[in-house]
Amino acid sequence: MDPSSPVLPATILEQTAWRLGCSPTDKKLAVCLDEEDELKNLRECFCIPKVKDLPPSENYNYTMLALQALLLAHWKLKK
Repeated sequence: MDPSSPVLPATILEQTAWRLGCSPTDKKLAVCLDEEDELKNLRECFCIPKVKDLPPSENYNYTMLALQALLLAHWKLKK
């Protein structure tokens, strides 16, 4: 996805899903986008927990804040 493109990301996702013959929520689209991701090698530099690995929380904002803090802490350690 070109960041300078005037096309909305949702439109790009819908077009790519259509090209693959699947729904925008299909795992096939996610796999395709992962394969085309130019920054996929950087994923190994971060600890990205899955939602299923997080403790149950009634407040989504606290969960997101904790995730951001974990990623930032890991990034600072790598420097």
